[in-house]
Amino acid sequence: MSQQDDTPRDEIPREDAARIRDQLRTLPPRVPHPAFRARVKEKFLSPAVSIDADRARLRRMAAVRVGAAGLAAAAVLLVALLGVPGSPAWRLAPTGINQEVLVDGAPLSPGIPGGASVSPESRITNLGPGEIRLEVTGAMVCVLAPGSEIRVGVSGGRFRSELHAELTRGTLMGTTQDAFPRAGLRITTGDVEAHITGTTFSVMKDPDSTCVCVLEGTVLTRAPNTEQETPVAAGIRLTAYTDGRRLQTDPLLPREATILEQLRDSGRRQRP
Repeated sequence: MSQQDDTPRDEIPREDAARIRDQLRTLPPRVPHPAFRARVKEKFLSPAVSIDADRARLRRMAAVRVGAAGLAAAAVLLVALLGVPGSPAWRLAPTGINQEVLVDGAPLSPGIPGGASVSPESRITNLGPGEIRLEVTGAMVCVLAPGSEIRVGVSGGRFRSELHAELTRGTLMGTTQDAFPRAGLRITTGDVEAHITGTTFSVMKDPDSTCVCVLEGTVLTRAPNTEQETPVAAGIRLTAYTDGRRLQTDPLLPREATILEQLRDSGRRQRP
């Protein structure tokens, strides 16, 4: 085997290395290009200009973020609005086989599965022999007594709906539910207008008077051609007379309270 050569390869002689160091030390300093010096001066030696530029950049970034947030909020609102159901609608619950009901003067076929939709401003007459149920799905359950007649409808737009009814004769009892419109229900009889905003109530129209009974909540009443409202509190019945006599308030009768309690409990069981 040949002996390994340990002699360093490409080693610079010490004399040459010392001479190279001396030559490097004598080189003149490098001068930056004028354009580079100008950029450095503008960036670091002009604070006001730099700060103004940074502020402008931050304002642009903030505007972009606000714009993006606005677009996101608009998208959420649009989705929410598109998801809002249409205006509330009245429905007749299924009736018994012997029940006689007229809708705009035409007999309603008894025993319709799931009940029947009621067109706006329809006039409903209950000829008996029993009660019939009027509902606004998820919003209200009402009972129309035998011998009663009522016209029902919805006013306002999709996002500000108000239920209304005109009770010509008889008795309407009702209890509101979770989806009851904020604008409420207005019931007129010719003697009084009752504004329902969330309660269990009954309105009874007789030939010479109207009685408004309230189990829970408060009902605002108003006589025809007046702006003054009279609140009817829970446990109170108000009587308005056709001849214009003064409004009369009395405690709710026990029988009336019992019937309204049963309706309230039934409405709660029907909640979705």
